Amino acid sequence: MKTDLDGLVALHLAGICGLGYGARQIVRGLHEKNVPIGTIVVSGGAGQSPLVRQHLADATGKVVAAPLSPDLCSGPLFRPQRRHVVHVGNRQTGCKVNQIYQLMKTIVDVLGHVGDAD
Repeated sequence: MKTDLDGLVALHLAGICGLGYGARQIVRGLHEKNVPIGTIVVSGGAGQSPLVRQHLADATGKVVAAPLSPDLCSGPLFRPQRRHVVHVGNRQTGCKVNQIYQLMKTIVDVLGHVGDAD
């Protein structure tokens, strides 16, 4: 592997191509399962690049978009930036997991008592 600038550019391009072709396989697999895909919403640093989004659109045949909402993170440790869908999804998942945990805890509390069988 080259360690010069050309090698770094080639490695970066290979990674972006890998993301595109991996996404194409996922889209194809979902299509085979009759799961409709309209728009792919990307997040993260690379997804903010119009060139990367265009490559993903070309590779998958789908519309690719990036969120433009304000950043969810604030404070001196965070730079102002676009909100990442991953952060929103993680928060939603955490809330749902907490709801399920509370429900399971209640079920165990109500039904989980053990004792002598008569």
